[in-house]
Amino acid sequence: MKSQDILYSEGKNDECLTPIYAIKPLLKYISKDKTIWCPFDLPESNFIKLFIENGNNVICSHIDMGIDFLNCIPPKDYDYIISNPPFTNKRKFFEKCIELKKPFLLLAPCTWFNDSALSNIFKDEDMQILFFNKRIKFENKGVIENKITFASCFIGKGILPKQIIFEYLWERFCMKFIS
Repeated sequence: MKSQDILYSEGKNDECLTPIYAIKPLLKYISKDKTIWCPFDLPESNFIKLFIENGNNVICSHIDMGIDFLNCIPPKDYDYIISNPPFTNKRKFFEKCIELKKPFLLLAPCTWFNDSALSNIFKDEDMQILFFNKRIKFENKGVIENKITFASCFIGKGILPKQIIFEYLWERFCMKFIS
């Protein structure tokens, strides 16, 4: 199945790829013995590459592989869900993660904190947030977006050692030394 056969949304910019420097801060919170399901990632994703390099077992799936996160049967053995879902229907993806009762972190725009949906989703959960010191420059259709108008953060539960964490993005360092 192709992505046009199963649509999460009508969003035109939902396939924005996360750069390595925005994923790397997660590694210190993830034990190497954990299996991570990346349900919005193709094998060439930076999430997949970094988690494998970190020593984790990784399960990838993506709508273009015919695997619709909202309607699929989850893998049998995984410890965490970590990924960058499409931002357009993010509420559904977060609700599904809560329903699966597994620890997770999903990337989301910080503007979402202005919406009541987030508090409704996490009303009975211990929400965790990993904020960054600057905006992420996503890759969209092969182009690095330098004019991102919003900040992003990882939101989830059960992975981070405390509810709110601030991390620095070292874009220049990562771009120079990680290929």
